[in-house]
Amino acid sequence: SSAASDVYKRQAYPAYDIKKLSNNSFIIVIALAGFSTNDLIIEATSSELVVCGSGDKNGQHEYIHKGIAKRAFTKTFRLADNVRIDGAEFKDGLLSIKLYMEDPKKETPRKIPIKS
Repeated sequence: SSAASDVYKRQAYPAYDIKKLSNNSFIIVIALAGFSTNDLIIEATSSELVVCGSGDKNGQHEYIHKGIAKRAFTKTFRLADNVRIDGAEFKDGLLSIKLYMEDPKKETPRKIPIKS
């Protein structure tokens, strides 16, 4: 396999969908067969959502055929300024991360304390 196809495979793994739930909410669903919640870390900054998974430990088993990919990965999703994470769920090998867009017009002003 060429280096270019290796790069594509890394970017394509793991497979994911982004589904629109409403005008201001959507969900990222990542297929993670063979993973458990202990293998996964989800981190969010104001501009990125990063999902990391630790893969199989080498040497645990001898395989006759290995077709289920469970390799370490880091998947990064760029987020718009007004996108917020609304929770995550891992069920039946699918990691679902809910996101919603805050309406910038409806943003309530925060009171800033003044120290004297």
